[in-house]
Amino acid sequence: PIPALSVCPYLKPVRCSAGWATGTAMRPSLVFDAENGFQRAAAVSAQGHLLDLWIEKAVPDVLAPGAILYGQVVERYPALKSAIVACGEAGRVQLRDREVPPDDRGFLVQVTAAAQRSALSGNDKHARASAELTFAGRNLIYMPYAADKVRASKRADGPDLETLSALLGQHNGGWIVRRQAAAATLDGLTAEAAALVAQAGALVRDQYEPGLIAAAPNLAHRAILEAPFSTMDADVMTEGDVALALWQTATEALGLDKAAQAYDDARTGLFESLDLPTRIAALANPLVSFKEGRAVIQHTEALTVIDLDLARKSALDDALTGIVAQCRLRNISGAVVVDLPDWVDTRQVSKRAGQLFSAHPQSVAVHGVSRGGLLELAIPRRYPMLHEIYMFPED
Repeated sequence: PIPALSVCPYLKPVRCSAGWATGTAMRPSLVFDAENGFQRAAAVSAQGHLLDLWIEKAVPDVLAPGAILYGQVVERYPALKSAIVACGEAGRVQLRDREVPPDDRGFLVQVTAAAQRSALSGNDKHARASAELTFAGRNLIYMPYAADKVRASKRADGPDLETLSALLGQHNGGWIVRRQAAAATLDGLTAEAAALVAQAGALVRDQYEPGLIAAAPNLAHRAILEAPFSTMDADVMTEGDVALALWQTATEALGLDKAAQAYDDARTGLFESLDLPTRIAALANPLVSFKEGRAVIQHTEALTVIDLDLARKSALDDALTGIVAQCRLRNISGAVVVDLPDWVDTRQVSKRAGQLFSAHPQSVAVHGVSRGGLLELAIPRRYPMLHEIYMFPED
């Protein structure tokens, strides 16, 4: 489970709206709305703590992660070992040159990381893509062009791999078993595998015009896969027709039999009833206060810098937990360095950071503490960071 700090303003318990929960038994919740030019989702724990947040623009980017396109190479950068692929009106993406076909024919690519905008230098970066397509379900990830192999997520207590290898071995390609697959039945995994194989089989290479072939999964789809708890064990509430359509589209695509409750309190909005706008606004503040310390978060062209100040040694674990929560809520990615107090035990910090980041949706690399006292992290970039979304609202 994701640790929650009640002392932090962005993790304070939120109040339940009237009629949402009855009795004393509380469950975690996923809430969705779509207004003011954004689609939003939030994960709230059974104790009322904000655990995760997803925000996208009302009109999602065509080159969003997961989108599949058809295009041709138009530029090569040998020094960067990369190439630019033009995908018609959908735009251009960048991929590794080793994935480029030997001839000049077109080919399918899938967006793996959103484009990166810069307000400082204007040095925008293309969305990154790969020719090694993947198809993700609730429990399995199918890679039709990979070597025939079944492996489990390194963070998973998954089902018996030998049994799954026999089950999935009838299909060509590679498979990754997600950590939540431990709770799935073999019949359910068989059905999911067949659906993913059919989805991949519907794509036939070399028979498209350049452009978008399959749109990226929507925000609700992403929230279901990344939520820090099982969606089947949570309450789901949507406000408005757009949010409900997002949920229905995602559950249909994932084969999830889970209905959402409709929020219809005319007195206040769903997010407002939970005081979530206050917590979202706090995420725009570079200053974060802890019980006995504070952190300042600054974004640069190359990395994110977090300056940590503490009043005493006993506050270190509390602060690390808060930093991990901030990285998740702000969707911080790329290179991250944390400037630590000079008295910390560097081995202890590295070990504890690895433990806390193990529950992050991405596979975070904790490189340790440098001689200069900097905790170095690498968080794979997939979606825009929160400050990028609000920095360019017109896009």
